[in-house]
Amino acid sequence: MSLNEEQNLAVQRALEGHNILIHGPAGTGKSYVIKQIIDTIKKTPKKLSVTATTGTACVAYPDDMTIHKWSGYGDGRNNKKEIAELVQHNRHYMECKQRIIETDILIIDECSMMSRKLFECLDYL
Repeated sequence: MSLNEEQNLAVQRALEGHNILIHGPAGTGKSYVIKQIIDTIKKTPKKLSVTATTGTACVAYPDDMTIHKWSGYGDGRNNKKEIAELVQHNRHYMECKQRIIETDILIIDECSMMSRKLFECLDYL
């Protein structure tokens, strides 16, 4: 299967560091495009983190984790300032802090399932 023009553009934009949203109905190649982006980025020195909003969606990608774990958001009980404080200063969040610092490109599969609060927290971090 080869990429169409729009899919190629999405891969290129991702490599350039742009924020992109890949959406569409089932069977339109969203997962295929994401896997192409992952495969392409892995050939570069850029550090990629692949996340998803649910554990079920994580199964599709090796070394994947939920965005909640990746970001330190957890179960959402803390506000963005509290999470930032935990990530910055709590020793239990050291791995989370390193992930955030080292990541050049972040992929969030099924981002339509994310709450506004989580989006705002990610932006704040």
